[in-house]
Amino acid sequence: MGYSKGSYGKENYTDLDVWKQARILSKEIYLASSDFPNKERFGQMSSIRS
Repeated sequence: MGYSKGSYGKENYTDLDVWKQARILSKEIYLASSDFPNKERFGQMSSIRS
């Protein structure tokens, strides 16, 4: 039984709660890591954001 348009009452993946929660978490991580020092720009920050 695969996922098809309209199954479970959802039109596409952006309607899924898990997708919405992942977007919120992603934004929170991005905002938190934007306060890191410049020397961490390509160190921990890139690891956290990926």
